[in-house]
This record gives sequence, C-alpha cells and structure tokens, in this order.
Amino acid sequence: MMENEARVLAVGGNVAVTHLDGRAFPGVHVQGDTFAGLRAALAGAAGRLRQAPGDAEALDDLDYAIGEMTLLLEFYEHTLAERGVERPYVDTGTSGEAGSMSDAEIRQFVTLLKRFADLELDQFAHWRVETPYGPVFVDLSRRCLPGTEEAYDAL
Repeated sequence: MMENEARVLAVGGNVAVTHLDGRAFPGVHVQGDTFAGLRAALAGAAGRLRQAPGDAEALDDLDYAIGEMTLLLEFYEHTLAERGVERPYVDTGTSGEAGSMSDAEIRQFVTLLKRFADLELDQFAHWRVETPYGPVFVDLSRRCLPGTEEAYDAL
C-alpha cells in the first residue's frame, strides 16, 4: 500500500481541500456518496438526452449536477484565495473571455487569419505567443515543406 501525506487546508460539508505531498497544487476530496450521486445524475441525464434530446428532467439533473460542482469549485477557489495560492487552471467564467473559444470566436479567428494572409503576409511570419502553459510558436508561410501538404487542414 502506498502512503502519502496530505495536509487538510479546509473542510466544508462533504468536501475538503487537501494538498498532497509532491503535488504543486491542492486538490479536492469529495466524500464517496456525494461523488457517486453527482456521477449518477450526470450519467442518467446523458442517457435520457441520448434517447430524447431536450428532455426537461434530464436538463434539470444536469443543472443540479453543475450547481453542486460549482459549489465545490467555489469552495476550492475560496480556500486557495485565502492562502494566496494560484489556481492550477485559467478561470473559464461565463464571459467568454477565457476558457475554450466559442464557435463564433473560432469563425472570427479564421476570418481574420484569412484576411491577414490575403492582405498582410508577404512570404512568411513567425510568431511567439505567451500562454499560461508556456510559449506557442506559430509559423505562417506561402509554402509548405515538400510532401507535407496533406498534413494541413483546410480552413
């Protein structure tokens, strides 16, 4: 049996924020019955929505599960903030400013990229974009390496 030490940073109801030795960030400990209930609500809703998209009861179960998970996340974030610990993720919020891009944002990005390629790009452009996960390097060119054209997705 593996033994690890964990510091309990906060306890609230059926959840605790803990920090395992060797991990950069704290985690969330959820009581098994609470976790099983959330999983059952999500699995049941998914099954009903596959059979009847728009099923109101399934959507209510999803709303319940999301609400419960939101409470857990808020407790976690509050605990980290009290201790001056950064979150191990980017805040996705509801504003659309962070997190995954919406379909509309992706379409706008592709439109602007095409416009850049049409009006601004001469032979090539090399960009470095800083992200919370490290730099991303972007290379734009009017030519690809021989034999690699099939590796590119058309936009």
